[in-house]
Amino acid sequence: MNTVLESAIEQFNLQLTTGSQQDINIYQGYSRCDLYPNGTIKSWLSHAFNGRDFLSLDIESRTYIASVYQAEKFKRQREQNPVLIGLTVSFYLF
Repeated sequence: MNTVLESAIEQFNLQLTTGSQQDINIYQGYSRCDLYPNGTIKSWLSHAFNGRDFLSLDIESRTYIASVYQAEKFKRQREQNPVLIGLTVSFYLF
């Protein structure tokens, strides 16, 4: 399976980095957990490609959400692995 960066580059029809500044692509994964005064926890896991939303994981429903159509292929690949989704979700559910 491709890495998410390789998948994003492929889906956006970009080239792998050849050394030029114009060929640099940035992939970011970020997450957070909020603890509310009533004891509830809300978690987020999101991914961005070149500064724009790409993919996120809805922790509660255990489904990926493609923010752009280019993320659909990676979304389908991830959702084919329920063990990986379970491990990822368990990390955010304490």
